[in-house]
Amino acid sequence: MSNETFLWLDLETTGLDSDIDTIIEAAGIVTDDELRPQGPCFRMLCSPVEGGRVNISKWAYLQHSKSGLLDEAIAYGADDPKALDNKLVRHLRDVGAGYSLILAGSNPTFDREFIRTYMPKTAQRLHSHRTLDASSLYRIAGGRPQIEERAHTALCDIKVDLDAARQARSAIRKEWGFE
Repeated sequence: MSNETFLWLDLETTGLDSDIDTIIEAAGIVTDDELRPQGPCFRMLCSPVEGGRVNISKWAYLQHSKSGLLDEAIAYGADDPKALDNKLVRHLRDVGAGYSLILAGSNPTFDREFIRTYMPKTAQRLHSHRTLDASSLYRIAGGRPQIEERAHTALCDIKVDLDAARQARSAIRKEWGFE
């Protein structure tokens, strides 16, 4: 195999614009090229409160209120988004992840913009242009897997994405005669 390492990462944010919105949750898993975890999952919360108020889009407010994430981030999110950078880099070192990590997840292009804005040390560890986009798998499959009690939180989302990639990898390898 190729000895590539994937950073399966999902960010939950207060909106879609990395210049004005912020990260409230980051979660993920580092895997090898066989999609096996290379250490524990990680999850970090950031407080969306800045200057005594929360700047959040209507959609994000409704979604993150419904899942309970907004209340949890306000109550327990002690770090600002830039502090995530040091924690995530430390986690990557702890699990032995080097540089040129392939960013993976559902729509990693969106997450990469927030990473560039708030997490420059993490951005330096990512492969410059490679990604593995699970949302593309969902598009060609005709939809995302339906999971009971699925909350729209970063860790739940990334586990669904990783499972979908494993299933797609297995089916492709079987079809192409690699297994």
